[in-house]
Amino acid sequence: MEDYRSSSRKDGENQVNLTNCNIQALVIGDGNTVNVSCRRLEYPEQSTASRSVEFEGQRSKMAVNGVERRENKALIYYEMASNLTKYISSIPLDRSARDELVERAKNYMKQCIDLCIELDDGRVYIKKHHFGLLKLALLDLNCRTRAARSQITSSRCIEEAENCLRTVAEKYEDEMSEGQKIQFFVARSDLNYRHDDLQAAQSDASHALSLAETHGFRLEVSAIKEKQDDISKLITSREAMTLETPVAEECMESLSSSTSPSQKNSPYSSGQEME
Repeated sequence: MEDYRSSSRKDGENQVNLTNCNIQALVIGDGNTVNVSCRRLEYPEQSTASRSVEFEGQRSKMAVNGVERRENKALIYYEMASNLTKYISSIPLDRSARDELVERAKNYMKQCIDLCIELDDGRVYIKKHHFGLLKLALLDLNCRTRAARSQITSSRCIEEAENCLRTVAEKYEDEMSEGQKIQFFVARSDLNYRHDDLQAAQSDASHALSLAETHGFRLEVSAIKEKQDDISKLITSREAMTLETPVAEECMESLSSSTSPSQKNSPYSSGQEME
């Protein structure tokens, strides 16, 4: 049998004391005015469930906010590295100043990559780490401008760039966008250029140019064409040198055989051998 205590009146207000009651509806007073202390009645199990749902909602919101903060931080690092890279490539710098700025740009990009990989969990996915690896390779190879291509790049930088490109090719080849593919072939062209494989460098540059023209990446087209022109001139120059070398050797041999011993000493010799 349900146990309850009847309502009592105190100072013109209704007070209700309930114990172990199954309440279907509760009307206090005239049904329109409700005592402040009774405005919200909850069963204990309902209260616990409500608090649990509310807690889960707050925790979910905090998690989303945390992801957003990390994503924003990754994007900021990416932009900082990209802008610093453009600055390095656009003005002449002495070796020590350039090395310092390059290391700073690489540090920003590596932090971006770490955050992006951490966020790549199936729910939140940004591809900045693909671009980040390509940017690192391009920065190490230092072939963005004609002046940069004339500078010497260390073997360590070339090795690190090669590792970045290998990672992109092995892990992300099927996921690359058209823009990323352009950057990949540009970077691979630069790598072959630093390895002194000009034919392979020209081939990769041509592939990058074709993609850029097909997909409307106009800003990339002019830079790639300039790179191609420089590589073509180098190839032509080397081919010309290769052709000239046998001719020069043949001329030297001919002159050597047709010159008398006395004439070999000096063009001003009197015909007598020097003692």
